[in-house]
Amino acid sequence: MRRGDGVDGVRRLKASDGAALYVWGSGKLLQTLIGADNRQDLREPLWHSPRPMTVTEPKMTLRKISLACIASGIALLNIASAPALATDCREPQTGTKDVSIFSPPLANVVTGAGRLQFYSAPNDSCPMSGIFVIPKDELIAYAETNTGWSSVMYTNPRTNNVVSGWVRSARLKQTGTVGPRQ
Repeated sequence: MRRGDGVDGVRRLKASDGAALYVWGSGKLLQTLIGADNRQDLREPLWHSPRPMTVTEPKMTLRKISLACIASGIALLNIASAPALATDCREPQTGTKDVSIFSPPLANVVTGAGRLQFYSAPNDSCPMSGIFVIPKDELIAYAETNTGWSSVMYTNPRTNNVVSGWVRSARLKQTGTVGPRQ
């Protein structure tokens, strides 16, 4: 059946003799049939008659599958990039209950394996491109958040270039303090 009232058409087909019925169509068609099945004015529910009925969706061609994969990939890329655009990468105010200051600053060494990324703010969405330290590099920590980030400074021993930013505190091991205690 391709045209007309779908509910009456299915009811007539189910009352006739023959093989199982297959509903080939959209979710809207299925909802219409289920809705009709729940109406009080029907003498026999569509789903409970002697002739079985199966709901199927049209087969997807390779082209449709490819297009669906491409569309899904684009959607995922948009979702993944959206938080980075909406993220506030401003440094938090130090000396608050959420970001305590170290006085004196703490000397630390990088532990673990691989690079330790620098961030412009204590947020995974705010990496400083190309700025990182490696295990055994020495840092000075000035503050720490209650969410596991440290505000640090690194001086490259060969070039004397200085960089400041935020790193994950879990990768740091305290080795002492810098300057006298206040």
